[in-house]
Amino acid sequence: AAADCLLPPNFKYDPTPISYDEKPIPKIDSKAAADCLLPPNFKYDPQKVINDLRLASKWADRDSWNPQFCRDTVTNYKNHLRYTLENPLETATTTAATTTPDELLTDVSAQMAAKTLLKSNIHTRQLSKNVRNLERLLGLVKTIPLTDRLSYQLLEANGKAGNIGRTLQILELRGMRGYAPRKREFRLAIQSIVSAALHLRETRNVYVSEGRRQPMIDNPTRWLDCILVNMAERGVPLDIVTVNKMLDCYASMGRTGKATHFFYQVRKEYVDEEVEERFGEVLPINQNGAFKVKLKMNNPPKYYKIPSEMEKIRIEGKNGAKTRLTKESKADYSLALTAAFAFADSLTHGACGHDPIKLNVTSWNTLIKVCCYRGAMWRAMDVLNVTMPRNGVQPDTYTYNTILHGLARVGDRTYMMEFLTTMTNKQIPLDRYTVQGLVDGLLNVGDISGSITIVQDIYNQHQVLPPYTSHLKILEFALGNRLTYEAKRHVYFIQQLWKSDSEDRSVNLVQNSPKLNRLALIKLFERFGEELTDNDFF
Repeated sequence: AAADCLLPPNFKYDPTPISYDEKPIPKIDSKAAADCLLPPNFKYDPQKVINDLRLASKWADRDSWNPQFCRDTVTNYKNHLRYTLENPLETATTTAATTTPDELLTDVSAQMAAKTLLKSNIHTRQLSKNVRNLERLLGLVKTIPLTDRLSYQLLEANGKAGNIGRTLQILELRGMRGYAPRKREFRLAIQSIVSAALHLRETRNVYVSEGRRQPMIDNPTRWLDCILVNMAERGVPLDIVTVNKMLDCYASMGRTGKATHFFYQVRKEYVDEEVEERFGEVLPINQNGAFKVKLKMNNPPKYYKIPSEMEKIRIEGKNGAKTRLTKESKADYSLALTAAFAFADSLTHGACGHDPIKLNVTSWNTLIKVCCYRGAMWRAMDVLNVTMPRNGVQPDTYTYNTILHGLARVGDRTYMMEFLTTMTNKQIPLDRYTVQGLVDGLLNVGDISGSITIVQDIYNQHQVLPPYTSHLKILEFALGNRLTYEAKRHVYFIQQLWKSDSEDRSVNLVQNSPKLNRLALIKLFERFGEELTDNDFF
């Protein structure tokens, strides 16, 4: 306390009064200042801005609108707002002489600008920033009223941009002002959570454990409760479609490390001069020379990630499967997974003033998807075999496909084949995603020959093909592991599809795909240092 009362050693007494006439120049962020500056070639033309906004906001067909034109139009609109704020008297004189005096500073023009911004075709993170900047400018212009239509359009823009807090604020504001509620505005609020979680789906650190180290959005229950309360206060009943969209928020956070495994690495294998001379124009080249792509398989995942391995432990008398299901059902296994089931259970009893809702097959499929994304495969299968029959819900193709893809990500070939047999015995129709999951799982464990065989067998028995990307994946895995004859075996199957007279859409996609034609296959082989000759084609 005494040290706080002592003067500093370099203190100098100067009784001259301090002048406050000259204010110190504040430090301005150069990037923020650049956003506020008008371009040097700016021309004030409000009528052109209004015409461009009308044109861009009316575009409905995605193939017809021009994203660059939309971006330029919104930028020009914001520049006119900045010019209006900097020169209020000049703009007032200019607009008084036009046929539309204050049309630029109305809620209609702001609504068209927000609608045009959504057609700019930019990344969600950049869209979020642009929406906030537009709202700041609209707030500085005091003459633009926040009407029903403008608030709804801003709600849509913030919802698609992932601004959760601002979306919920506008939702509450609409309720306070007594605007008529629309079902879509609550679904847009739910969409804001899905959009905000995009960075988790793209860049989630799978090596970080769940809990305190993950961001708050990993458990979106608090925001979903706010939406439910707002719906109840405004007298909007809860329906099953909205419930399923809410549950899907838990599945939109991406996969954790418990649900994934890296089975292979992409390596470079430098070639000699002879191979470089033959395929030098196609092979990738760096400073060390031309190289071929090679796949190096990693070690398999731990046994506790693979359900069939845990089943073996149970058969041996160690009760492994039952222990694993008990562990996955505990609250501390995954906070988000526990919150998802607790939120779904609260909806069935009536949450936040709403009537109880009976979950349908889509609801249970979403919960199974959450389990697979959190690595709780035993709990997902328990929902399929126990919980859904207990509630009188019959699983469909999507139910089995979700678990099949979860098993494929951990390389459980045994249970994948069992699920395929179960689907066939129960006459559950197979689709292309079923075959895709089987192919991915077999390729993950290095069974390239089995993946080619399973594609041919399912097509011959069920007339079902995987997406064209699965064909390319099979060829790349075979060539990357130097299994040239296996790759050619699959090329023969693709040629049979070329000559097929079937009118099935999946066959037509293979026949018309530019990445699966003759020239594309020859180039693909050459990139791996292999050749496809005329003798390899029919």
